Amino acid sequence: MSTDIATLLSYSVDFDSSLDDYVLTLTGTNFGAFTGDNTEVIIDGFHQTIISASDTEVKVHLVNVLDSSTMNIAFYLPSGIPAGTDDLDMNIGISLTP
Repeated sequence: MSTDIATLLSYSVDFDSSLDDYVLTLTGTNFGAFTGDNTEVIIDGFHQTIISASDTEVKVHLVNVLDSSTMNIAFYLPSGIPAGTDDLDMNIGISLTP
């Protein structure tokens, strides 16, 4: 496992017609080798479903998001909370636009 600090650089939200729902893509560096068993994305108190994960990207199927523009986000990796996550939570939030 890398000792470099994980950093969240950006995010995007897209509607996935095959899921008939939204998918959140978190992009960054040094996310590390992990599985959904030891990584969590929690929005509005609900655990989200991780679709895929790599060292630079995590794709999350969004379920039970309470608001179209939420700032109640938690993103945890085995190495801890990535740098840059505070900026997402406090300043950007996640916006869902149909």
